[in-house]
Amino acid sequence: MKIQDLHDIADRTFELLRAAEEAESELRHARGLALDAAVRVLLSRLLRRVLPLFSMEEIERLAVEGAVEVHGGKAQAAEALGISRRSIYNKTCDRAA
Repeated sequence: MKIQDLHDIADRTFELLRAAEEAESELRHARGLALDAAVRVLLSRLLRRVLPLFSMEEIERLAVEGAVEVHGGKAQAAEALGISRRSIYNKTCDRAA
């Protein structure tokens, strides 16, 4: 399996999680109900199968990239995570290049 394949799996997994969060929000809004426990179990099982495909460094990189996206930049993500901007750069730069 190539690194790009792993990136594609991670991207798809995060897309599925975002879709599940959106579905939960819509369900709560429409019916005032929490997400069904069976769906939570399914998502938990999915994560347990997907996450072992990645090294801790890859998981950390994906988490940091997500923080950069959510917080609108490296400086804001570094502050939110309690690490330096240099650490953000080191964790997100492409080491293969």
